[in-house]
Amino acid sequence: MKMKTDWIAQRMPSGPDRLRALVDELEADAGWIEDSAATSPAAVQKAVDAFRGACADALGRLDALDEATAAAIAARAADVEAAAAAIREGKPAPSKLRVTAARTVEEAALIGLEAHEAVVIDAHRALTEAVRDNWAAWRRTLAQGALEADREAKRLLPQLAAVLSERQANAVSVQQLDDEVTGRFAALREQVEADERGGVRIYAAVRRAGQLYFDGDEQLAEIQENLEEELLYLTEWAPPGDPHREKLLTKPVDYELEWVKAALVPNLICRDCGRRVGETAADVTLDPETLKPIHNCARLPGRL
Repeated sequence: MKMKTDWIAQRMPSGPDRLRALVDELEADAGWIEDSAATSPAAVQKAVDAFRGACADALGRLDALDEATAAAIAARAADVEAAAAAIREGKPAPSKLRVTAARTVEEAALIGLEAHEAVVIDAHRALTEAVRDNWAAWRRTLAQGALEADREAKRLLPQLAAVLSERQANAVSVQQLDDEVTGRFAALREQVEADERGGVRIYAAVRRAGQLYFDGDEQLAEIQENLEEELLYLTEWAPPGDPHREKLLTKPVDYELEWVKAALVPNLICRDCGRRVGETAADVTLDPETLKPIHNCARLPGRL
């Protein structure tokens, strides 16, 4: 991934703005690592803490530079005043200037900022290398966590179905109750239909929302559909450094798996039916000999 750190270092003069820009760029790049740090190996967590500390220390040096700059300005003003007073009295201007020492302190603070830039860059490099070195282990942990959560979600699905059913039943009953009362008592219906809040006929808006309410059965069906997508593909490949990598790379491929077919099917237009295929693999068959995809058209097997 290309970052703007070189551009920042080459185009911006040394100082607070450059340090802030550099820290912002590196923190943005490492954001995804920090967001997932809770599941990361200890070495990655340690590198994250070191990077955060380096950024905080670097930004903390900005106050020291501000103070040194203010002191240098004040020292120069004092030197000017002292020189002016000497000239008025016909004496030579003081040869020892306060600003000289103050500028030395200011330059030291500026050098300190550049040094902290280097420390932050080193800490960022160490963090990305820690991720690289722990890629395999971290990936196994994340994949295992996803599979465990998937199993737990499927286990809880019946309970969720019952809760959604109750939720939907109560929402429908509210609508039915409103309809029954307002349908039987015209005076009440006229009264509530005139209810207004903030320029909105509130009863009418509530009724419309109930009619457009997302059906609980549809919600459950969508959840079930999402859970039908098996996550076992997460464990079908491993990066370098994983002890199972070589075994997985030589494992026979099941060409009937949807994610395998999806990888082999190009996103093309079927010449027979004119439909785009490849976005889903459900309507595609692979030729067992050539592994070329065949579109399961409504007519005959399509040509891609």
